[in-house]
Amino acid sequence: MDTRIPRLREVVRRVFLETDPAGLGFGGTWFPESEYDTGVDRAISGLVKGRTMEDIAARTVRYLEWDWGVQVLGGKQEQLAQGLRHVDLSGFITN
Repeated sequence: MDTRIPRLREVVRRVFLETDPAGLGFGGTWFPESEYDTGVDRAISGLVKGRTMEDIAARTVRYLEWDWGVQVLGGKQEQLAQGLRHVDLSGFITN
């Protein structure tokens, strides 16, 4: 079984949890980790397709605002893009 995808998913999910673009953990102690899973999967798809981190973060913000009806706080999009830059994609992207 290929273990790369679950590991990649966990790394990208951690980026979402640490940057918390929708503010799920703001002002409270309960943090629904699974809430970001759709965004994580969309981000992974963009990553392996070679999209820029800025594009992925912008798309994520649009989805969050549209799907969840939240306003993403200023700077969160850039934080998400910065976090995604640290994701190791070796072995996933072929040229």
